[in-house]
Amino acid sequence: MAVDHASPCRRRFGLLASSSPPPSPSSGDLEQRRRCPAASAASLPENLGVQLCSMSHSRSTPATSLSITVMTLNLHEGEQRSESPNSWERRRDICVSVITSYSPIIFCTQQGLRWQLDYLQQCLPGYDQFGISRKGSQDNTDEYCTIFYEKEKVELTEGGTFWLSESPSVPGSISWGATAPCIATWAISFGTNRVESPGFSFQIVNTNLDKDSPRARRRSALLTWQHIASLPPNLPVIYCGGFNTQKESMTGRFLLGRSREHGVVGDMRDAWPNARVRKNVSLIHTYHGFKGCKRILYVNGNKTNARGRENK
Repeated sequence: MAVDHASPCRRRFGLLASSSPPPSPSSGDLEQRRRCPAASAASLPENLGVQLCSMSHSRSTPATSLSITVMTLNLHEGEQRSESPNSWERRRDICVSVITSYSPIIFCTQQGLRWQLDYLQQCLPGYDQFGISRKGSQDNTDEYCTIFYEKEKVELTEGGTFWLSESPSVPGSISWGATAPCIATWAISFGTNRVESPGFSFQIVNTNLDKDSPRARRRSALLTWQHIASLPPNLPVIYCGGFNTQKESMTGRFLLGRSREHGVVGDMRDAWPNARVRKNVSLIHTYHGFKGCKRILYVNGNKTNARGRENK
């Protein structure tokens, strides 16, 4: 089923991210939240899933191009007890340290709970955030797929959320044997006069596919691709997410244009093969008991020259 772009979970923004208080969740609109203290750095453990990608896009004139750095992180296990080695309390400062080390213009998080996202916002006041929980805008207890953006460099002009189900405009909807609701958060961004190429527009899509059902992952990938394919052909798209599957799976092959799903072929590019730095391979996936095995976190692009860079 195609995405209903008339969904109520869609929002247009003013020219710049406002510093005024966020709208009430009861408004039925998408939430944005901000706050403030500080974090200390620590060495990077094996329980933080990160992929970093530098993506460049040439505009119509060969002399004009824009390169942006995008990061994706699966926050995961927000409810672990504080004494657990994988608890958020033990990982949160490391997470902030990784983000500040690379200073991405945009970073996407999956499986983030409200207090995890609030902590990142407190420690990274130069960023603003966009997204709602997978149960809808009136719920703040469930997981989010959130897009953080550097507000001095990027303007958010429009964004929304749809559910990866047969009823994509219905909050909390589940289909195809999925074990929990899954969502895709999208936002259209463009550079301000503080970046190299002002007025350059692109869309970010951030998702987390079901961990148990291969059918749900395939159909969800098809739904997100239908959203991307419906966009203007000259609009670059950066597609981040925890896909909970491998590149050579049917889901991965579909997105990369190497197999069909219901007669449709995807057309994304994986940033990883062009990575200039690929170290600590165990860091690029989190759904494995924090032991590392196969890559399930991805940054893909459609009309970009994507270069992945794994965290050192």
